[in-house]
Amino acid sequence: MDSKKLRQCFGNFATGIIIAAGNNSARHKSHKKFVNNIFSKINILKSSISQNDAKVNYSDLYGLTINSFSSLSLTPALIQFSIDNKSSNLKFFKKNNFFSLNILSKSQLNLSNAFASKNNNKKFGIEDFKISQFGNPIFTNSIAYIECFRHKIIKAGDHHIIIGKIIDFSQLSNQDPLLYYKGQYICTGDKIS
Repeated sequence: MDSKKLRQCFGNFATGIIIAAGNNSARHKSHKKFVNNIFSKINILKSSISQNDAKVNYSDLYGLTINSFSSLSLTPALIQFSIDNKSSNLKFFKKNNFFSLNILSKSQLNLSNAFASKNNNKKFGIEDFKISQFGNPIFTNSIAYIECFRHKIIKAGDHHIIIGKIIDFSQLSNQDPLLYYKGQYICTGDKIS
């Protein structure tokens, strides 16, 4: 099968753009027991975006631009996205229990391009972000964010599917989304009646 033609075929499906990000610090990993206790009591934890007192070590943060995101289940609340097996970020999603998904607006094209690069420590100075109570980067100019506990990872061909259990989410603005279609960025147009 011609993978270039297949990619072009897939490109006919417009997708949103999301930054999947996390924190590789030891403090962040210590939340596992805390979240396991939460899951035994409630289905979804609501939290506010909060900057931690501790300084953020940018070298502990990781993330990448994805357009393979989709909702998977409402009960339980699950999402999924895929990462190329060759991605340098895959090891972080395998190792850490928490991550955030930031749904990008059309004003965040530069952020999307930065996170499409391989250099993790150059990405986090482009736009303002906060660190959530779970240690995840939340970009304050995003349309919305979703925080997840890693539920399952499945190897599927040349990608890994990351399934996350939603532990927090919030809509931050009503901006138009950044979209990807036929290999280029676009934004929404007129509504069709």
